[in-house]
Amino acid sequence: MQDRYEIPVNTKHPDKFPILDGCTFDMKAQDKCFDQWLNDPYVLAQRGAYATDGLAAAMAQVSTTAPTDDIDLFIFGGPINFRGYFPWSAHTRNKAGTVELRSTDPLEQPEINFNYFDTGTTEDGANQKDLQSLIGAIKISRGALSHFNDFDLVLPTSNFIEQYPGPRADTDEELGTYIKQVLGAIMHAVLRQLELTVTRWRCWTWSSRFAEWKA
Repeated sequence: MQDRYEIPVNTKHPDKFPILDGCTFDMKAQDKCFDQWLNDPYVLAQRGAYATDGLAAAMAQVSTTAPTDDIDLFIFGGPINFRGYFPWSAHTRNKAGTVELRSTDPLEQPEINFNYFDTGTTEDGANQKDLQSLIGAIKISRGALSHFNDFDLVLPTSNFIEQYPGPRADTDEELGTYIKQVLGAIMHAVLRQLELTVTRWRCWTWSSRFAEWKA
């Protein structure tokens, strides 16, 4: 089984994001953003924050450890305190994950072990290359935030302040430790049993509710 790696870079800002003004995210009477979305159904540009995916920017990058020119990093963010999905490392080298049936009962949850990094695929330094790709993604994210701060592109009154991983993770070794501690799965794992065998099934997941897996 193979999966993609996800890690967060979280920042805070003393000012509120204008696009979220009036948003309570509960769809009740006081939720002005919901009212705006509900009552302007035919003009997308006037439907406000709830008519967007909530993401302010995205970057597609090729890491320094990529074996080809194929994009293997996808980094995106927005005005949310969500600890996952960014940066995103695709085309990972680790294929050591396993799914084992606990019994013959089809309703019993199988035992799933993704075997990340040191417990996964280590041939030819695959685990370290994947880790280095994610370290590079954090550095790219930090560079982008620094760019926003320097040129006052988003909220000009003050700077974004990084919370996670924060100043406690600066060297590659410290960033590597942080990644291993907070790593999340993309929940679109690829399962391979036999060559030329392709099936699709859905699995309940913690955050996305449903994820499609392919075998």
